Amino acid sequence: MKRFEDACFAIGKALAEDGHRLIVAHDENPKTAEALALSGFQQIQPFRYYKCIKHDGDAELKAHLDAVEMSDVVILIGGGNGTYASGLSALRRRKVMVPIPVLGGSAKDLCEIPEIDKIVVDEIRNLDFESDDWNNVLTNAIKKVLNTYPRVLIIHGRGDDGEELKRYIKEESVSGGVLQGLAEPVIMNLSGSGAVTVPQVFEDLASEVSAAIVIVTADDIGP
Repeated sequence: MKRFEDACFAIGKALAEDGHRLIVAHDENPKTAEALALSGFQQIQPFRYYKCIKHDGDAELKAHLDAVEMSDVVILIGGGNGTYASGLSALRRRKVMVPIPVLGGSAKDLCEIPEIDKIVVDEIRNLDFESDDWNNVLTNAIKKVLNTYPRVLIIHGRGDDGEELKRYIKEESVSGGVLQGLAEPVIMNLSGSGAVTVPQVFEDLASEVSAAIVIVTADDIGP
């Protein structure tokens, strides 16, 4: 239990330190992951969070689903029915997820779903609670995932237009301009895809990005 409490508190604190906003469904029970994360978050950012409003007569899990809807990234740790419903909702809505199965609960149960299990970060899956810096390993792994978003998918035909645009975006993402903080773009590449269809390649990549840029290029000229 102590590890669970320490992990949730550290995650909340790390999110605040990196300037993120925290959205929680409920924090009435001080032993839940949401309440513990919020306490860590408020230590750094007392006001940069949002608690979902709960009205009398609302469905039991409505606040959890509302929280997923308003979030860009869903962190799954421990939990019961609310966490399980949040994970399924995040999967359906193609939200970025950070499952933490090593602490058990519904977060671990959700990882029985192949689409969720495959996105568990190795550092989190193999987390060693006997190491002195396990908390840092955990929070750094989460930060690493968050720093890969938002990301853009570039789709283009012949030529180097896609690579040129990728270089431009990378330069602008560190220049302090409107693209500040944008992760390194992904280029849709069909080479080596074998029998995989174009829609399948696009669908796999689309689940990893926030937007797509399609460059209109000349088609091949037939004989």
